[in-house]
Parts: sequence; C-alpha cells; structure tokens
Amino acid sequence: MADISFKTNVFVQNVGLTAKSDTQLLKIFEFLDTDNDGDIVEEDLRPFLQIFNVGARLLTAAETADFMKAGDPNNTGKISSAGFIAMVRAAKHQN
Repeated sequence: MADISFKTNVFVQNVGLTAKSDTQLLKIFEFLDTDNDGDIVEEDLRPFLQIFNVGARLLTAAETADFMKAGDPNNTGKISSAGFIAMVRAAKHQN
C-alpha cells in the first residue's frame, strides 16, 4: 500500500471537527453527502479537501480508502451519519 499523506484522524483533529457538537457534525455530514442519499460513499470523499480549500487536490484512492475504513468499520462501502459522528469522536482520542 502506498504511503498515505492524508490521515483522517489527524485531519479531523486539526480542522477542529472533534470540538463540534453532534448537531454541527450532522450538518457537516449532510454537506459531504453530495447526492443526499443519507450515506457518504467514496465518490463523495474524493473532493473532500476541496471543501476546505477550493484549490486543494483530490484525495487519492488510498486516502479515500483510509477515510472509508475510519467511518465504515463494517466495510459496507458507506458511511452513515452515526458512523461519521463516531469516527470524529474516536479521532479525538487518537494521535
């Protein structure tokens, strides 16, 4: 596996998502769910960095997979709103 420069838990901590309330995280989740189907899928995540900086690059396939693994521990291919909030809460305790 290629070296991953984007670490989901580090990014979540650095941008302050761990300090957000569940209500705020749900709004962020809804923003990330670009097709409004109630789940975040890989296609929703590729432009993730561009949400924070318009000129940012797309996530690589490996980075997207890392994000999916963090929010989808059951490997369903989808991150639910509850899974997203759980991922952010877990990131607060990771280094």
